[in-house]
Amino acid sequence: MSSTQSLLLPYQMRDVSLANRVVMAPLTRSRARNRALLPTDLHVEYYAQRASAGLIVSEGVWISRDAVGWHDVPGLFTDEQVARWKQVTDAVHHAGGVIFAQLWHTGAASHPDFFDGRPPL
Repeated sequence: MSSTQSLLLPYQMRDVSLANRVVMAPLTRSRARNRALLPTDLHVEYYAQRASAGLIVSEGVWISRDAVGWHDVPGLFTDEQVARWKQVTDAVHHAGGVIFAQLWHTGAASHPDFFDGRPPL
């Protein structure tokens, strides 16, 4: 077997079975252009199209309103956001993929404009 063939072999990662050892790294898409910071239909389509990767790591998702530090990034801290991410996850699973969320808090790297002039946490 060549050194690259193993990349395409299935892999068991504890309780998660991956079709191969390819990982799609997180990429900030800035497509959550709505006040509620919801994933959109573009997110559903984008991630489902990439489901052939063994594992997808989502773009960074805000863990709270105080975590925000970049424009148009979706959150994962309200029931509505969780419901929309479930649609993304279901689409990826339906296409045979696995997806993990990258949790993101920008901390001091954020900007006061996101917090009505208050300093970021």
